[in-house]
Amino acid sequence: DHINLIKAISIVKKKFQGPFKLYLIGKFFFDDYYYKIKKSIEDYNLNDVIELTGPLDDVCKYLEIADLGVISSKSEGLPVCLLEFGSVGIPVVSTDVGDVNLILKNGENGVVVPSKNSATLADGILLCLKNKDYSNKIGSSLKKIVDNEYSSRSFLYKYNKILKIIS
Repeated sequence: DHINLIKAISIVKKKFQGPFKLYLIGKFFFDDYYYKIKKSIEDYNLNDVIELTGPLDDVCKYLEIADLGVISSKSEGLPVCLLEFGSVGIPVVSTDVGDVNLILKNGENGVVVPSKNSATLADGILLCLKNKDYSNKIGSSLKKIVDNEYSSRSFLYKYNKILKIIS
């Protein structure tokens, strides 16, 4: 839900004194929704803090500079970006949709907020931007979960365990 995120960022821009940049990464179809996103960025005067990157072959350079990952979906399965953020210990603010709650526990390893609510999304983002110790703690906790449950090493361990059982 890019529009909800843009509204949240407009609140963050008013309340957060430090510099920040939001990168919207992914494929755009240059349809009505894309132009609605562009118009919202302009209407909220956010051209200086929001960049539409389009699709990327390698998101690593953005993960290396990211202080926070935000998932603002209205509906979702298990977002791959959640696992990408977690694999490198980036703290995450996410709407409570789909299977996000299988990984994120609010306050323990992420910040989970209701979907379609830009004010609570902004509050979650501000909490992390203003409190680096908290952000580092939840990012580290998320990394442990992703490493233990969703990494290739974890997959191979579980796969070998199944092979031993059936052979």
